[in-house]
Amino acid sequence: PKQILKVESIYGQEAKHIISQNPYQLIEDIDGFGFKTADKIANHIGFDMEHPARIKAIVLSVLMEFCMSNGNSFIVYDRLLEIVKKKVNKLGLLADSFDFEEMIEELNFERSIVIENNQVYHHTQYDAERGIAQFVAEFPYTASESFDFDVEQEISMLEEKIGICY
Repeated sequence: PKQILKVESIYGQEAKHIISQNPYQLIEDIDGFGFKTADKIANHIGFDMEHPARIKAIVLSVLMEFCMSNGNSFIVYDRLLEIVKKKVNKLGLLADSFDFEEMIEELNFERSIVIENNQVYHHTQYDAERGIAQFVAEFPYTASESFDFDVEQEISMLEEKIGICY
């Protein structure tokens, strides 16, 4: 019931049309909708299980699941392809019948993902990383006082005192 209210509040009278065209749009537009829920809806309404929108949703789902479970903000391109193919096969489709690289390029063009130096980011992760980097770069640093002692020597003495070995 809560999800239905969210859908109605965001899509209004267009809800049925939007969902029938692409139930996976729910994932991007409405908090609380993930791949599994959108896939159940898609299956229920008879949406083509080999539709590019579903495959793209799988790519995005794999990307976010990987990042959230590993604490990373990106996945290496080849690893993404590997995991996506496994998930597609697990869902009962033949991974060899899809051009994943083309779909990933489309997602990049649509800016659902960002590819930089062979690293694939979900656009939300990428934007967060850039925002943090910009904040740090603009942070007003002040010169620190110089120390009256040898920092390296003090660290070595402390390591020896409490038994830290590298």
